[in-house]
Amino acid sequence: MKEELAQLLRCPHCSSTGMQLEISSRDEREVREGRLCCGSCREHYTIEGGIPDLQFGRSSVVEREVQAWEGMLAVENFLPEHHAHAQAWNRALPYLEGMEGSPAEQETWKRHGDNFFRFIDKLQLDGARVLEIGAGRCWASAALARRGAQVVALDVMRKMYMGLATADLYLEKSYFERVLADMHNLPFADGAFDVVFATATLHHAYDPDKMLREFKRVLRPGGVVLAVNEPVETSVKVISMEEAQGVNENVYTLAAWTRLFRRQGYWLRALELQRSDNLNLMAVVGRRTARKTVLVREWGMLAWRELQAGAVNLGLLANHLRKRLLYRLAGVTRLSPGWPAKGYLTARLGRAGGAVPSDISPGKEKGAAWLGSGWYKPESMPLPARWTGRRAHLVVGEVQGATRIGLHLASFRPGLEISSTLVSVSLDGCVAGEAEIGWPAWNDFYMQIPRELAGRGVFHVLLEVKQGYYRPTEVGGPADLRLLGVACARVWTE
Repeated sequence: MKEELAQLLRCPHCSSTGMQLEISSRDEREVREGRLCCGSCREHYTIEGGIPDLQFGRSSVVEREVQAWEGMLAVENFLPEHHAHAQAWNRALPYLEGMEGSPAEQETWKRHGDNFFRFIDKLQLDGARVLEIGAGRCWASAALARRGAQVVALDVMRKMYMGLATADLYLEKSYFERVLADMHNLPFADGAFDVVFATATLHHAYDPDKMLREFKRVLRPGGVVLAVNEPVETSVKVISMEEAQGVNENVYTLAAWTRLFRRQGYWLRALELQRSDNLNLMAVVGRRTARKTVLVREWGMLAWRELQAGAVNLGLLANHLRKRLLYRLAGVTRLSPGWPAKGYLTARLGRAGGAVPSDISPGKEKGAAWLGSGWYKPESMPLPARWTGRRAHLVVGEVQGATRIGLHLASFRPGLEISSTLVSVSLDGCVAGEAEIGWPAWNDFYMQIPRELAGRGVFHVLLEVKQGYYRPTEVGGPADLRLLGVACARVWTE
């Protein structure tokens, strides 16, 4: 860090400004080792590798997320050739043509890069003070610095090739500051920045309202929040590898995103929902101006158009409103191409039906099957899981001497107001218990088999969502809300 950064900082413990810098070592660019001291509460914060650590009282959610990300990349086991490859890969971001990796990974990064450069072209960056949230590998901070911005990259991870230490690959050509901190507790003075920027980061927030209040506090009046590549609606149709490891992943509808920004006092200057279900948005602190943001539907894609009052394409807008009215009258939301509409609608009925499959029999250790019409398959999922309607049925074979039943379940969070899903589990009509499914990972739930049911050999299991189930009209927006209940990967007795 440079000495000037201390003037922007405030203590994350007591919120006092005027941090005192103590320097242990420095190079030609910056202070590399030292500490920052709060003159009010006397709290000390270390500086290592030019990165001040201003995390205070880190939450368990952030702790779990850091452990999950660090566990995916064992840098300590790298050989020299691994480091050379990792450095080349990071320097190439976001365009990875010619690098090792799957076509899908390269396409995802290309889309992220295209959105990033297209949106930052709308900003006057020369001399602007920009805070990047969730900077990670720092490729975006480096690109912003090359355009003349005074950049501070913020993340909760330091680790090389995953966190802020990766900035050392870029600093010779484009200098920017790095700070370890939580986006829910920003260690910066009020009004310190012109722009808060994030790419594929805001959906990791465990308290999005608090996060946006912090953004608003550190922005000057009229400052801009620019967020690109955020998942929206059902862009995360599966429990991802990151989520299964403990990373805090959230997916919200377009309506939930817009309500969130508006209730925190932002004006949504631009919105773009791409066919791939990526959301890009630009929000301004304060009141809207004479210009309008118009949201229209074009061939299944939502796009924002910044038009002067009176210049609205009435044909496109009328077509959009007509479709919205049909969705509301039908009581369902739009179904993406390739998704089985019949399976979704029958899942909402939740009928039992169907005979017990022949391969489900007493004594089979993990013999189980989805039964009836209360289920539908996701587009893709690493586990053989299905999503439920409000009521869904299973059948499972009882192993000899079994005393309890286990279920491997996960949930979907379509809104900001609910933190868990409550599911009642019944065996042959007897309530065995309830499972409270938090967010975001898969979990095993166990319930005792009622004594009067022991020895039956085969159980019919009913899952009934008591809390956390949404009808389309309860969430609003043109959302694909088929992830309305819970996901079940397996059920067994033991």
